[in-house]
Amino acid sequence: MDWIYLLLSSLIGYIVGSIPFCWALAKLKAGVDLREFGSTTVGARNAGRAAGKVVGFTGGILDISKGILTIAILDYLPYGGSEHELGVALAGSFVIAGHNYPIFLRFQGGRGVAASVGVCLYINFFLLITWAVYLFLLVLIVRYMPIAYSLDYILLIPTVYYLSDWWPYHTMESFEAMILMAGVTFFILTRQWENLMKIRSGDIKPINTVSFFKGRFSELMK
Repeated sequence: MDWIYLLLSSLIGYIVGSIPFCWALAKLKAGVDLREFGSTTVGARNAGRAAGKVVGFTGGILDISKGILTIAILDYLPYGGSEHELGVALAGSFVIAGHNYPIFLRFQGGRGVAASVGVCLYINFFLLITWAVYLFLLVLIVRYMPIAYSLDYILLIPTVYYLSDWWPYHTMESFEAMILMAGVTFFILTRQWENLMKIRSGDIKPINTVSFFKGRFSELMK
C-alpha cells in the first residue's frame, strides 16, 4: 500500500478544508472575529448573523466548494495506482476535519455541514438529495436539529454502500464511498457532540416543526 500517497491525500484534504472563507469574509466586511461572536463557529450561519446575509451566503457557497474542490483535485491527479480511490475517500474525509479544526485558526472552526454538502454533491447528486430527505424526515421525527444531523450522516454510511448499483459514484466504488462517508460522519459528530450535550442539559429546546419549515420557506421566498 502506498502510504505516502494516502498521507498526502489526507493532508491536501485537511489544508483545503482549513481555508477559513467565512471567517475571512466576516473579518473583512464587519471586522468581526467569528470565534468570538454568536455560536463562535466559523460557518456560514454565524457569518450571516455577524456580517449580513450576502456574506453568509457567499461563505456557504465557498465552504461547499471546498468539498467539491478537494475531491476533484485528487480525482484527476494521475497518482495512487490501486490506492487512488482510497486516497480520494481520505481527502474527502479530511476536508471536513480541516473545516472543523482549521490549522489557520488554532483548530477552532465550523461544524462541517457545508463542506460535507460539497463532498456529497461531487460524488453523486442523488446522494445530496438523499441527505436532504433524511434530514427533513429526521427533523420531523426527533425535533432536535443536532440529533437529526447526527443520525442523517450515520444513515448515509450504509446508504452509499447499498445504493451504488443504482447510483454509480463519480469517483469511487461502494466500499471506498462507505469509508469516505464514515470519515465525514466521524468529524461531523465530533463537532455535534457539544450540541448533543446541550440537549441533555435542556439548553437546546425541541423544534416546532411547523414553524421551523414555514420560516425556512419564507426565507427562500424573500
